[in-house]
Parts: sequence; structure tokens; C-alpha cells
Amino acid sequence: MKIIFILGRHPDISLAEIQVVFLQAKLVARGDGFAVFENLDVAEIDLRKIGGTIKVGKIFKESAKFSPNDLNEFLTEKLEGKKGKQIFGISC
Repeated sequence: MKIIFILGRHPDISLAEIQVVFLQAKLVARGDGFAVFENLDVAEIDLRKIGGTIKVGKIFKESAKFSPNDLNEFLTEKLEGKKGKQIFGISC
């Protein structure tokens, strides 16, 4: 599973924090303001331990082109059978 971290104002320090806290995590991509890791369970992440990180998310699908229909299908699949209020966010 791939996890994306949106890094804070000092991205190099934010990245170093993540690598120290999650030693088993493998950095697979880095860009301006973000880093993607593998070998990390999103349930293990406590933002209080990595203060330089703004946002953390799980990557469900990677695509060069992600249309509104793809988003509709994705949400239908993920939310099917769930009851009650569901909290989630989407970033592109």
C-alpha cells in the first residue's frame, strides 16, 4: 500500500521526521511538497509524532487521467454496503 505525505514548510525536515519515525517505510517517490512511501500501514500514523507533515493519505488508484466517471465508480465501490456517516477526503 502506498501512503502519501503532504510535507510542511520545511520539506526536508518533514521528510527526515517521517523516515526516523517509520524506519520500515520505503520512500518510492518525492516531489515538491510531497513524499510517497510503501511498507507502511496508515493505521500506524500519528500526526502528533510527525509535526512537519500537513496531510497524510492512502493512494487507492494511480492514473495519468482520472475522470469524473472514474471517481464515481471508485466511490461507489468503496462506500457500497457502508451504513451511516462516512468521513473521507479526496485530493488530486
